[in-house]
Formats: sequence, structure tokens, C-alpha cells
Amino acid sequence: MTTYGILGVGSLAGFVVPGLCDDVADPPAVVLSPRNAETSAALAAAYPSVAVAADNQAVLDASDVVLVLLRRQHSDALLDLAWRPDHVVVSAVAGLPVAALAERVAPAARVARAVAMPAVATRSSRTP
Repeated sequence: MTTYGILGVGSLAGFVVPGLCDDVADPPAVVLSPRNAETSAALAAAYPSVAVAADNQAVLDASDVVLVLLRRQHSDALLDLAWRPDHVVVSAVAGLPVAALAERVAPAARVARAVAMPAVATRSSRTP
């Protein structure tokens, strides 16, 4: 089963995690970065398949798919991490072009941008 990692646990993560876990018979494992400890702890307490990692590298080490939900001004933090070629990286960082994302997460080669919307929490619309 796929393990999802989330870098940046702010309001978007508060929509994405319920979308992955609410009313799902076998929810996926989700590993959260420790940023915003209060939100991370609340999500982990609400969903048994969600855990909080010690740091961002631990998120990557445990994950197959990494959702980057950071603010653009924090996107350089991606450069300090050891990415794997098999990581799938999906970024909702506003204003960060795919080429700039790819540079920050190399050698991960499968990268994409997404526009996370509050509706992902209820799975009532697709994420572009």
C-alpha cells in the first residue's frame, strides 16, 4: 500500500488528510511533518493511520508519495532533503513552477503540481 508523506502541515493538510482517511475502509498510511505541531498532533489523534515524523527527512524516508504543501518562501527547505528516484512528488506550492520543483527534489523524477481545494476533504471534487 502507498504511504503518503506531507511536508507542511497547515490548512491544506487539514483538507487532504480527511480526504485520504475519512470513511475509508482501509485508509493509507500518512506521515506528517512536525511543522505546526498542534495541527499535526490533532490529525494524528483523529486518524489511526496518520503519524507525525520527527523531521522532514523522516517524512521522505517513510513515504512513497510526498505532498509538498509548503509556502513558496519555504520551498528551499526541499533542497536540504535526500530525495529518492522512486519518490512521486506532488506540490501545491503556489507560484512554484514544475521545473523549479524538479530541481529541488532531484533525483525524484516524477513531479507534478496540484491545486488543493477544500473540497478534497469530502472527496466532492477532483484536485486539478
